[in-house]
Amino acid sequence: MRNVWCNVVVHEYFGVNTAIVWKTAVKNIPEPLPLLERLLENISLGNQNHGL
Repeated sequence: MRNVWCNVVVHEYFGVNTAIVWKTAVKNIPEPLPLLERLLENISLGNQNHGL
């Protein structure tokens, strides 16, 4: 029975609530975006300092 439930959760494309997906993308993703940009910048600078 467990495998059946996994297939429903993973493959329920037509059951996706696009309003929830959009709300999540608009509200939740921008919050950590500046942090991720700084992280990538620091990684890039670190690689330059180490000759990578």
